[in-house]
Amino acid sequence: MSALTTTVLKALGVFGGVQGLNILAGIVRSKCAALWLGPAGVGVMSLFVQSLMTMSYLTQLSLRQSSVRDLSLLKGEPDGEKARRMSFTARRLGLWLGIAGMGLTFLGAPLLSRWTFGNGDYTRAFMILSAVPLMTSLTAPDNAIMQSFGHLRRLATANVWGSVAGTAALVCCICFWGMGGIVGAVLAIPAGAWIMARLYSRGIPGPPAVAPTWRESLSEGKGMLMLGAMLTVSDVVTQVASYVFSIYLSRRGSVADVGIYQSGFTMVNYYVGVIFTAISMEYYPRLTAQVSQRKRTSVLVSHEISVALWVLMPVAVLFVCFDELMVRLLYSQAFLSMLPFISLAIGGVVFRAVSWCIAFVMLAKGDGRAYVATEVVSAAVMLVLYTSGWELFRFKGLGTAYIVWYGVYAAAVYGVFRWRYGMRFGRGIRGLILFAAVVCIGASVLRPLVGPIATGCLILPWLIPLSLRRLGLTRGR
Repeated sequence: MSALTTTVLKALGVFGGVQGLNILAGIVRSKCAALWLGPAGVGVMSLFVQSLMTMSYLTQLSLRQSSVRDLSLLKGEPDGEKARRMSFTARRLGLWLGIAGMGLTFLGAPLLSRWTFGNGDYTRAFMILSAVPLMTSLTAPDNAIMQSFGHLRRLATANVWGSVAGTAALVCCICFWGMGGIVGAVLAIPAGAWIMARLYSRGIPGPPAVAPTWRESLSEGKGMLMLGAMLTVSDVVTQVASYVFSIYLSRRGSVADVGIYQSGFTMVNYYVGVIFTAISMEYYPRLTAQVSQRKRTSVLVSHEISVALWVLMPVAVLFVCFDELMVRLLYSQAFLSMLPFISLAIGGVVFRAVSWCIAFVMLAKGDGRAYVATEVVSAAVMLVLYTSGWELFRFKGLGTAYIVWYGVYAAAVYGVFRWRYGMRFGRGIRGLILFAAVVCIGASVLRPLVGPIATGCLILPWLIPLSLRRLGLTRGR
């Protein structure tokens, strides 16, 4: 096993375990919401979250991504004055942006209620929930600081306890107040994340000898803000596209359909996306430190794609085999109509993994224009494919649209990687991508034809040993 693979797998081990605990917390949240609120209640909660995340993206200026880039360049001197000043500046910017987000959400509450639910009945709820953009913005720089300076175990612990605390509060809210507790439930998760991030990031890297003035903070944080502003355009476009589709789905279908779709989307993106999140914690700072070297960057990206795909393939097949059981455990029988979506959509995670590895190159280079362009294309393609898929084949159409969407997006970011940056994949990567796509999409197609057990028996006995050998975890013959 190479040293690079060892580093990646260690990060995956740390954050994979953390995400596993987060998944358990998510299971508790999803199950309680499904049982006590039903599909309609989950739909209402999803619409709240979608609209608040849109406001957070709009006002946060992607501070997490942009500050990781700047702070990672100072990783060699984590206790230096420059690192302390930059960390102080990132936290101060988070406070400013959070206050702006809270104010904008509070003042726009009547409009948000009408846009989201078609009436003004939820204006007061949106006013209370204006605290969400503030807490989200305060959490971002603390997490970025721990990630950038290599305090991954602290970051992992903060994530776990934040999730546990938020889940406990959420369960209490919907258990005691039902639909009336949705507002408190929506507040619970960002509140838990913020409190724990603040506690565990204390003392990293320590206060500066002389605190910069507000004007100096603005000047020193100009790079973060400029890149963040461009990233925000892409984040807002993506979030707005998702928000628009949720509203469209609630009109063309029902609020219950929104809840079922969002639950399925969460299963595919969050539970399988654990792999992406875990690897990115170590990958992004390391990529930033050497992105100026074209050949080394190409090797690193190719290696990351290889590791991600070999880890992902068995997980995706297992997901296909146990999708119905997972829906029953995570939600309830009322959510089984999501099965056509998740069974097909899992085939698209291969393209998602490839595009995810490449897109980080744009962030590491600070190439906001290219990132915005690809994200706008992605959002437009998603809306067209999703609306067409729903009109034609309902949830099965959404699953097919998911595969095509990420296939188009992967092609778009590879175009930037190849032609704008002059980089190439390493030997065998294209073949591996094709192989992974055949395996995952093949499992999605086989599942309804031969059943989940037969699908697993046909694929897993040879795929798992092959993946372990390719990752260097076992010796080949």
